[in-house]
Amino acid sequence: MNTLEIISLIFAIIVLVKFVVFLVKPDWLFKAAGKFGKKTTLVNVSFLAMVLVLGYLVLTNLTITQVVPGILIGSFLYGAMFLQSPNYSTLAKKLIKDKKMWLFWIPWLVIAIWVLIVL
Repeated sequence: MNTLEIISLIFAIIVLVKFVVFLVKPDWLFKAAGKFGKKTTLVNVSFLAMVLVLGYLVLTNLTITQVVPGILIGSFLYGAMFLQSPNYSTLAKKLIKDKKMWLFWIPWLVIAIWVLIVL
């Protein structure tokens, strides 16, 4: 197995375990989410570290123009999920007004510029 196959295997196992836990003990997921929500700095740093490591592993095996469609699929899935929430418009307004959100636009801008340069 190569690196991307191992990453895919880990992803598949995590999704399946999470789905089973959601079916059997959904309250446990809500409690876990609540605990993560209280440690936003730690979670953000952890996510950033995972993005950097995973990004490096993926981009050493694929080109940016191969990666971007995968990112787009994930974004569409999350967007469709968030649209199902009755609080979507409230959340969207809050995110737009939040001054800390500009930091999360930087990777998107870098990716967009990178794609334009490559193309």
